[in-house]
Amino acid sequence: MTDCPNLATCSFFKKYEQDASMQLALQGFVNKYCKGDKQSQCVRKK
Repeated sequence: MTDCPNLATCSFFKKYEQDASMQLALQGFVNKYCKGDKQSQCVRKK
């Protein structure tokens, strides 16, 4: 599966990418919703 084409400009990703306390959670979301099988369920993508 390819990565979401919106990942580089996603406001959710941008908001939390520099927050050290959110890195583990962010990686989980990215792996599922941006790079994984739940891309069609992403609210930001809709």
